[in-house]
Amino acid sequence: MFKVGMTRRLNPLDRIDELGNASVPFKFDIHAMVFSDNAVELEQKIHDRLDQQRVNKINLRKEFFYSDIENLQAIVQDIDSTVEFTTTLAAEEYRQSKSIRDDENKNRIA
Repeated sequence: MFKVGMTRRLNPLDRIDELGNASVPFKFDIHAMVFSDNAVELEQKIHDRLDQQRVNKINLRKEFFYSDIENLQAIVQDIDSTVEFTTTLAAEEYRQSKSIRDDENKNRIA
């Protein structure tokens, strides 16, 4: 699941920090960052292409979509091949939690 959104902030990490407050299970991770001279239009086109994968079909202001990073990159590059798509897949808290959960499950089975 990905949040596909934009910010006008000089430092996008400021927005990411706001999003990762107590109401979500993990800090938000940046899986990809895109710079565009027309970010508003690019964001709308991405949302249109991902509409069938929208998580919340009622509140369209919730910009969460079921996808994988490869699909997102293909969509962005199909819309604008000049855009630089930079991926970073840290997800540290998620991966650490998953490892602990996997160990717990392994110990229950054994």
